[in-house]
Amino acid sequence: MITVNALPTTTISGNTSFCAGGNTILNSNATAGSGTISSYQWEIGGSDILGATNPTYTATDAGNYSVIVTNSNSCSTISTAFAVTVNALPTTSISGNASFCAGGNTVLNSNATAGSGTISSYQWKIGGSDILGATNPTYIATDAGNYSVIVTNSNGCSTTATAFAVTVNALTNISGNPINQIIYALNNTMFSVTAAGTSPITYKWQESTDGGATFNNLSDAGVYSGTATYTLNLAVVPISMNGYKFRCVVTGLCSIATSNTATLTVSKRPTIITYTGDNSEQYSDQQKLTAVLKDQLNSAVLSSKTISFTIGTQSATGITNTSGMAATILMMYQNVGSYNVVSSFAGDATYDVSSATNPFSITKENAITDYTGPEFISVPCATCATTSILLSASVRDTTAVYPANDIYPGDIRKARVKFINLNTGADISGWLTPGLVSSADTTSGIVSFNWTVALPTTSYDVYSIGVLVDNNGSAGNYVGRSETVLSVSRSSLTEFITGGGNIIPASSAGSYASDAGSKLHFGFNVKYNKSSTNLQGNMNVIYRRGGRVYQIKATSLSGLSITSTNPCSKKAIFTSKANLTDITNPALPVSIYGGITLQVTMTDNGDPGNTDMIGITLLNGNSLVYSSNWVSTNTTELVLNGGNLVIRNGVNCSTSLMARNAVVNNEGDVTASPISIRAYPNPSRGITTFNYSLPKEMHVNLSVYNSLGEMQVQLVEGIMPAGSHQARFNGSSLAAGIYLYALRTTDASGNPIVINGKLVIAR
Repeated sequence: MITVNALPTTTISGNTSFCAGGNTILNSNATAGSGTISSYQWEIGGSDILGATNPTYTATDAGNYSVIVTNSNSCSTISTAFAVTVNALPTTSISGNASFCAGGNTVLNSNATAGSGTISSYQWKIGGSDILGATNPTYIATDAGNYSVIVTNSNGCSTTATAFAVTVNALTNISGNPINQIIYALNNTMFSVTAAGTSPITYKWQESTDGGATFNNLSDAGVYSGTATYTLNLAVVPISMNGYKFRCVVTGLCSIATSNTATLTVSKRPTIITYTGDNSEQYSDQQKLTAVLKDQLNSAVLSSKTISFTIGTQSATGITNTSGMAATILMMYQNVGSYNVVSSFAGDATYDVSSATNPFSITKENAITDYTGPEFISVPCATCATTSILLSASVRDTTAVYPANDIYPGDIRKARVKFINLNTGADISGWLTPGLVSSADTTSGIVSFNWTVALPTTSYDVYSIGVLVDNNGSAGNYVGRSETVLSVSRSSLTEFITGGGNIIPASSAGSYASDAGSKLHFGFNVKYNKSSTNLQGNMNVIYRRGGRVYQIKATSLSGLSITSTNPCSKKAIFTSKANLTDITNPALPVSIYGGITLQVTMTDNGDPGNTDMIGITLLNGNSLVYSSNWVSTNTTELVLNGGNLVIRNGVNCSTSLMARNAVVNNEGDVTASPISIRAYPNPSRGITTFNYSLPKEMHVNLSVYNSLGEMQVQLVEGIMPAGSHQARFNGSSLAAGIYLYALRTTDASGNPIVINGKLVIAR
């Protein structure tokens, strides 16, 4: 029997399309017919798909798929072709800025194609996580991360773009601002800033000189370096930069940041001054003051700086040298005492003030004193208990006497002087202030004091008189002393003085000194009354000064002393109160002084008076009003130009003395027969020759004296034979004036013979 076996049946089911890179599972929906299904044979486009024997097949390619189903009766059926399509995937990539600055964003673009069909969706992700709501082909990114996008087309095919890394760049940030700096001038300093941000980072320092109103960029020059780094260095900063302000502008990739402002405070450098001079000096002398100025911070010496030195009310300045030392000279014209020397630096634009205070003492200057009053007083008054003696002294600054040793004169009026009785230690006077001899010369002064002293009953009293310059108080700026011996005696002899004539003062002194070369006329007559109790008489002096005529007139006679140690050369001192009057117009006399002290000293060298001498002094307290011939310290006597002086005390010059018969001719030659002496030329301007003759061999002394009686030169001393002799004398070293020469010898009886002559030295 023939059996017709039923054919198997089959159809293919499954997705007819899939996305590229994917697959679809095809199913053979078969029945066996008769028997059982024994095999499946899949084909694509009529070609076997090797190994494809299962009722299902995973198709990965596009094509027309079929399947042959065979049953156990070997009956086969082939399915209708099943067309499978592979849909192209969409393509996509992300473009946009890969970085942006914090606070900003970047736009990411999905550069997509649909593949097959159309694009149906975009799905954005960051780090694999969906970004909700991000369904557009672009996305604005505000965060850093790895961005991707899934693009799906209308066929349901999707493609994920390669991750796009987005970086957020940090903004420039200043975490450390510059801080204020306080320094001393000429020191170094710096400002710094700490900043972060996205590279590249640059720095630019700025400066404000107007308190922060405007800022200007700095460059490396002058005091600045590091102006383009995070540290600004300043070297040797001047004081002129005090108050400057600084800031730094930091520029990063994303932003610019400006630091806070810092202020520079520049202080003056402290200084230290050290006084290096002496700490004492005598009044009126010159003191060199020195000090060293240094920078206190580094001990460097400072040059060309002005240092002021102050002692009391006196100041002087000096400039420091390259060793930092300033020196100046200050004359000590303040009163004696303890002071401070203040050395001070007033500071300048760079250096601060400083000062030093050190003790300083002004000590007393040396004064040279000479007692110029009488050293012997003999009062011819039997009944007088006391007498008034005009004590006087010269007080001179050392400069006036030894200018080579002390060239810095002071004011002698700042001395205080008193007379002391050295026998008892008691003061004779109080402290006296010297008066000037000349208002143009402050180095020479005088003091005087009328001392009322008891007259001895018999014999004489001897006083040791001290002239003390000191005063421990501040009033006295000098120190010194001198001593003398004063003998006071009483005489019962009838004594008187009288005379008249004229002298020609060349060295008059005082506030009313007479004109040099003009005559001074005088006349006087002084004696005690019959009872020897009071002086009586008068004195009248007339002289010229500056075209005016002045008169000194004694008013109240107070003292007369006559010395007769040499009966042929008697001396007298006469004191009185007196008036000084301007009598230029006799009808209208003008009183200048009244009741001031007049002292007259005189020497009577015998008749006819050509070698007599007189000195006139007028004092107003310690002020010299008039001196007829002031030499060094006191009034010295001048030889009369004409007239005669007579001093009588009962002791006469022996008539056996040939000198008493001496005759002076018009040239000043002197003869005492048989001895004669002649000086020529006379007046002399240089060499003077003395011709003298002796009647026999004699012991001779020939000397020249000044008006003080001080020997200037001894020309002859010894035994000379009889006959004519000659002695030469060079007077060029002497000051112009009138001098005396004396030829001394003895007669056969041993009595002294003195021949005086007058010698005029001219210039």
